[in-house]
Amino acid sequence: MDPLSVAASIAGLATAAGEVAKILKPYVSAASETVPPIALQVYAEVESTRTILSAVQRLINNLSLAKNTSLIQVDDVVAVLTDGVLVYSDLEEAIGELRIELPADSIPLRSRLLWAHKESKVKSLLTRLQGFKSSTSLILNLLNCESNQQAEQHRVDLTESIDKLLEGNHDLVRRMMLLERVIGLQHKKLAGHDADPAANTLPTISEVSAARAPPASFFDFEADLESSRVYGRAKRTSMDFSFRSSMARSTVGSMLSGISLSKVSNISVIALPIFVEDVSNSHHYSFCFSLDVTCTEPYRSKRSTSNMSIIQRCQLIRQMLLQLPEFQEGFQEADILYQNEPKNPLRDLKHVCQKGTPLLALINMLRPGFYGLRRYSDPTSYGGVALHEFIADFNALNLGPTKAFTILDLTEDSYVGFFKVVETLESILEELVKRTILKKERLSEQLPSYGDAFEDVRATVASFLDTERRFFEKMRKLLSIKTKMRHELFNRKESKLVFGPIDRIVDWQVELLLAIETQVLEHPFNQRWNIPFTPLARVSKDFQVYDSSSSKRGAILSAKMARRNKNLYDPHASALQQLMALSGLPILHLDQYEKFIESLVTLFQKRDPRLTGLVLIDLMLAVDAIKSIQIDIKQAKERVLMKPFLVDLNNRIQDWEGYQVEHFGELVMCGKYLINFMGKTKPYPIYLFQTILLICKEQPMTATSPKGLQSSKFPEESKANQAKSNLGIEAILFLQNITELVPLKIENTGFYHFGIRWQIEHSPGSLNIYFSEEKQMREWGDQIHALIIQARASSHPVRVASGFRSP
Repeated sequence: MDPLSVAASIAGLATAAGEVAKILKPYVSAASETVPPIALQVYAEVESTRTILSAVQRLINNLSLAKNTSLIQVDDVVAVLTDGVLVYSDLEEAIGELRIELPADSIPLRSRLLWAHKESKVKSLLTRLQGFKSSTSLILNLLNCESNQQAEQHRVDLTESIDKLLEGNHDLVRRMMLLERVIGLQHKKLAGHDADPAANTLPTISEVSAARAPPASFFDFEADLESSRVYGRAKRTSMDFSFRSSMARSTVGSMLSGISLSKVSNISVIALPIFVEDVSNSHHYSFCFSLDVTCTEPYRSKRSTSNMSIIQRCQLIRQMLLQLPEFQEGFQEADILYQNEPKNPLRDLKHVCQKGTPLLALINMLRPGFYGLRRYSDPTSYGGVALHEFIADFNALNLGPTKAFTILDLTEDSYVGFFKVVETLESILEELVKRTILKKERLSEQLPSYGDAFEDVRATVASFLDTERRFFEKMRKLLSIKTKMRHELFNRKESKLVFGPIDRIVDWQVELLLAIETQVLEHPFNQRWNIPFTPLARVSKDFQVYDSSSSKRGAILSAKMARRNKNLYDPHASALQQLMALSGLPILHLDQYEKFIESLVTLFQKRDPRLTGLVLIDLMLAVDAIKSIQIDIKQAKERVLMKPFLVDLNNRIQDWEGYQVEHFGELVMCGKYLINFMGKTKPYPIYLFQTILLICKEQPMTATSPKGLQSSKFPEESKANQAKSNLGIEAILFLQNITELVPLKIENTGFYHFGIRWQIEHSPGSLNIYFSEEKQMREWGDQIHALIIQARASSHPVRVASGFRSP
């Protein structure tokens, strides 16, 4: 499962653009009065983009001919190309059915109706196309520009274009975060690898961060964070820094962050965070990523020889096993035991197999006269022993090493391990059919037909189901790597950080897949998609833990990969590369659920509301469940990022004046800003908690380390802690007392600010916070507004001793 390289993406994009142009060409050639205007616009964008891509491809393949490579960052190129591949995938999928041959000058009525139906979708894609063309054009201009002044302007424009691209594009942000894991696939390709042995490893995260960030620091505790290995990436870029507002771009940083094209010997081997299943037009691209082998043929996605669902596979196994008397009693018992629960063929099959003795009947049929069946005929007394006997004798049959499993796969509660048993049973039954001992049973492998009126729903559901099955196989591969490598490559602490609760996450994935397959069997009006996704809440904590350790996971894997790369014959290198590519997918894949449900919402909103009311309510419940876990994950990561700031705040405030910081809720944002307050305008460190806004004042420097940090095990941290300023409380404003937030731009100054107004027992008050960027102002304002509503609606109001307290 290889990612897409930069070189392959550019070549594939040119091919994909050509295919789109081919679909649109007949419309452009037709009579003007019948041509949908949107078709002409898209065609023009695609044709101009093809020209740009051709020029970019020539320069990328030979960077020695390009100019200003030091002004273009590798991760910006990766972000632009990743977005382009996804845009053309969506575009070709959207207009694929609009393909026509025009013997005449007019467009068929059906095609015009289809264009009208897809116009809104294509319009949104047109905006993305224009953004992609603009970004690639800026890259081309930079690579060709002779003037230093113009080149600098192009660099600024490109930076703004990338920021705009990332803003609100959660899928692209997650993919760029995944890049840190994928990057292991292109080791030894950075410039200087052969020239300088000291440059054999990629730059560390802290080194890259230092290259990007200016030296200015306004919080005293930043010296600690910048010098520490854990928080080395927490660099600030301006005085009015907001920790929350810096996350959009810094979050997508990878080991390529801060590396320009001038530092890369061959960008064509850099991998994009895109895999074959991510795009609908994968046949245009070469996914056979290799550092040494040139791929000549595009990758064709391979489909399973069987499209049978888990449910169908288990039902087929059950029908065949019921031909044997030893299994009939076990299935009857399962039917009675679970008669009041939803149908689950996988659960029923596992119940029967855990008895042990029925499995020995299969071994006895493969090896007639086997004595074990007689020894363990009593399932009550010998069930567990029979399982061990079955495993030992099955392995002796040598039906294939890929079917091997352990006793835990049979006995643990997890469904993931039991899939090995399912595959084993399929192998045994296939062998028994070959020997004509059992009769072959058959089930339909096709999804039920919903009728022509629901063909669009059927296609959407089928595509989603196929994606989920392939994703599940990737997760099984991830668990397989964990089983093989966790003790060989990682110590206990590393293993916990790298793999975390991935077993429980994948086990939930099995339950989700089963629930999806159950819903697929129902008519669209009877499908209830909140049933598969509501249980997400049960594994929310596991997802939070897994995602919160993503940075440390990436650092561990990158370090392991850097050491492994020195040995070209390392047997673990390939598995480690796969682990780096797979480890980010569990979080990244959550977006697919929301996209699927939203696509169903769109399809049902076009139908009679009298018939779809309940369906839409159900879909909204599913969306709420998915968004809820996404919010939980985001907040958990922010809590981790905010933790050092909260610790530092506690260390530096010597007198909380009777307040207890834990009563303020989570720390949400912090920064240092100009504030007009009580007749003075000067910088104040401010901290936004869930229930209060804390304004601090800096006090004289102390000659000793803050409490709780004296025993730092890092010498550089101890040195940084020798002189720090304490903080005092300037003011505490309880959010539920705020009456008004007033955003305003100050003319002729370039500053933005919002005023905060409050009322406490007939005593009004106000202050103004100043920002250099409107985005920062709105981010703080939106967050405070949301927390005000939350504080007022809380069933447990905060203790308001004085509402707003000032000296």
